[in-house]
Amino acid sequence: MKGIQAYLTEWESTQKPSRLAIPDRQIQCLTWHKPMSSKRELNMDATFFHDTQQTGVGMILRDEQGEFITMRTVVKEGCATVDIGEALGFYEVLSWLKDMEI
Repeated sequence: MKGIQAYLTEWESTQKPSRLAIPDRQIQCLTWHKPMSSKRELNMDATFFHDTQQTGVGMILRDEQGEFITMRTVVKEGCATVDIGEALGFYEVLSWLKDMEI
């Protein structure tokens, strides 16, 4: 039960607007757009669980209508930097696409 409470608390904290001061960086809000006709789009993002010292990667594959095809999540031990986490995400995407023979 303690793990569920920690997960819920972490989820709730992500739902609150935050005011992060990131020096020398500009934060962009990106909007998803449908891929071109007869194409698929794969989106990936990395996340960091500092309390458990883990890095997570989420991937979703959509068709040209934006409809869900499949998804995958991966959690690795160790809390990486943002750059390393994103690089890990790209590696996992390429491995996943290779496994699916896409």
